[in-house]
Amino acid sequence: MKKPDPRIYRLACDGLGVAPHRCLYVGDGFSHELTGAANVGMRAVLIAPSDEVRADAPGYEGHTWPGSRIETLSEVMNLLRLGLDP
Repeated sequence: MKKPDPRIYRLACDGLGVAPHRCLYVGDGFSHELTGAANVGMRAVLIAPSDEVRADAPGYEGHTWPGSRIETLSEVMNLLRLGLDP
């Protein structure tokens, strides 16, 4: 199994003992991972540094991702500090 198969996200949640709606999934947008995470109820966030050029590649959804975006991992902490419920 691999992204974006819903089972992989549910397996991760089950292993952590956390419901999907309580999870924040951060990904680079390849393999349709963001849509896969969102489809099982996770809050999905694209990490895409502004100085990084992403070529169009099969399975890359970063150019069209309508959800949240961050540029650095430190921004994850800001999301959590603001009390945004993933």
